[in-house]
This record gives sequence, C-alpha cells and structure tokens, in this order.
Amino acid sequence: MLNSVNLAYQTIDPPQKPKRIAWVDYAKGFGILLVVIGHTLRGLVSNSILEPTIFEQTIDKWIYAFHMPLFFFISGLFIERSIAQSFSSFLISKLQTIAYPYFLWSFLQEMIRSLSNTSSEPTEKIWRIIYQPTMQFWFLYVLFGISVMYAVFRKSSLSVEAFGFACGLLYITYLLKTNFGSWTVLYMLRINAIYFATGALTAKFNMLDRLNNFRSADLVRGARAGFLFILLGVITNLHEIGLLTPLFAFSGIFSTLSLVTFLQRHNFADFLKRWGFLSLQIFVAHTIFSAGLRTFLEHFNHHASPLMHIVLGTWIGIYGPIGLYMICQKFKFPYLFTWRPIHTAGHS
Repeated sequence: MLNSVNLAYQTIDPPQKPKRIAWVDYAKGFGILLVVIGHTLRGLVSNSILEPTIFEQTIDKWIYAFHMPLFFFISGLFIERSIAQSFSSFLISKLQTIAYPYFLWSFLQEMIRSLSNTSSEPTEKIWRIIYQPTMQFWFLYVLFGISVMYAVFRKSSLSVEAFGFACGLLYITYLLKTNFGSWTVLYMLRINAIYFATGALTAKFNMLDRLNNFRSADLVRGARAGFLFILLGVITNLHEIGLLTPLFAFSGIFSTLSLVTFLQRHNFADFLKRWGFLSLQIFVAHTIFSAGLRTFLEHFNHHASPLMHIVLGTWIGIYGPIGLYMICQKFKFPYLFTWRPIHTAGHS
C-alpha cells in the first residue's frame, strides 16, 4: 500500500495515464455502496414506505458516522499529485472533474424533481446551486473548496502540516459554535476539512505502510472491531458529541482500509473495484435511478415490500449510473460526467 500512495508524489508524463490503485478503488467501492444504501433508506423513510424503526435509524447513523469522511480522506491522500502542476492547471482540472459534474447533475436532478413535483423549490430558483448545494451534491461543492484551499496553502510554500493545523483550528471553531454567517457551505467545510488534511498527512508520512505488515486475520479483526466501535457510539449517541465525532469517523476510515487491504490481498469482492472506479458516476446519478424505481414500484407494484425496495433501489442506484456510463463510452461522449476524457482522471 505504501508504494501505491507514493504514486501520488510521482510526476506522470503524458500520454501515459495514471495507474489505477486497486485498494483505493476497493475503498471507494465500499464507500459508494454505503452512500447508495443510505440514500435509498432515507428516500424510503421520507416517502413512508419504510418505518423509521430503531434498527433502521441505527443503520442510518452507522453509515453516516464515517462514509463521507472516508471520501474526504481518500481525496486528501492523492492531492499532492494534483498540485504538482501549476495552480492554473490545477484549478482547471478541478473545474473539469469536480465543479462541472456538480453543476450539471445538480441542475439535472433539480429539474427532474421539479417536473415530478417532488421538490418544494420553484424551477426558477435552480440558479442558487451556484452558492447553495442541494442534497448530496454538497460533497462535491465542499471537496472543491477544500482542494483549492489546500492548493493555495501549498503554492504559498506552506507545509502539509500547516494545512492540517489550519483544518484543526477550523474544527475547533465548530466545537466552539463560532458563527460564520449564513452560508452553510462554510460549516460543512470546517467539519470535513480535517479528514482531507489527515489523508494528505497520512500520504506524506507513509502511515498506511503499516497495514501491509498485518496478517489477514488481524486485518479482519481490526475492521470488525472498528465497525463495532462505531456501532457502540451510535447506540450510546456518543458519536453525536462534537469532540468525539472524528474519533468514530477515523475508526470507520481505518476499518475500511483494513477491510479493503484484506480484500485486495485475496482478490475478494472484485466488483467493488468496478464500483470504486465509477464512484463519481454512481454518486451524481444514483438518486435519480433509485427514486425513479421507487416511484415505479409505488405505482405498478403496490405489494412491493420495503426489503424489495431496499434491494432493488440499491441495485439500480449502482448499476443504473454504470449503464449510463457504458452508453457514454460506447458513443465516445464522456461529457455527461466530466469535461475531459474519463480515462485520464485517475485518483483524485
């Protein structure tokens, strides 16, 4: 795993494309599975198809305790490779691969919600996605902001440690409930920047190398213990205490990395690599497919059980976007997901 992370510090000359890193795709695949399941469950609850039982709420809280910090952490792991180029090239790259799908899919999703009468916002106010991200797209908006902030730090000759310190201070302002005004993005940024910074620091100091030294049985035990620790935090509501929230998030990140290291070592669950490779495509489009299937089942299969909704909603939420991606590939039209050819994106 160390050698894989070190790729983030290597300059890759064109036309050679970045090498895919298996364990990263495994981690993204596991993370995007949790994203789709979480949104499917919440969609069913909000539409009164699934009762918000203690069991469902526990699953929901367990997922949300660490799945988005995981994506920020992974993004931080490979940010150094991105800033090896000039700041203008870096900015253009992030506009193409983060901002572009954010605006395109935010617009598409809000238009669909408006036309289907599932949105309370009038169509003419869609333009507000410029400053106010909607639904799951807050992640792309905040990721873009943190990435640019990191680039500014590094291009100003400030260290990765300085960036980490700044992100730590930002989180302290959250704990102190410091008022940053009415722009909610700033609050999302200060909560999540520490995970991105931790990823960057982890890469710099090669801290993931230790996982390769663990036996497979120890990796499984570590993953199991970490996930159970999060469950304990959810049951006791300790994960909602701001000072402890990162502890449970980092536990989930470590557990995921232990799990995917084991999976990669034994080549298990290979489908997760595919999902991870297409995690952006799944992320931006999954709610449209899941919500569409939910509406279809409500109208044409009144006897569909909540379990059927969960299984089929998760399945279509993953494979609907994959199918759409494959169609785009067939017609050599990558611009539904990125403003540059998809195969050049690598890990970011």
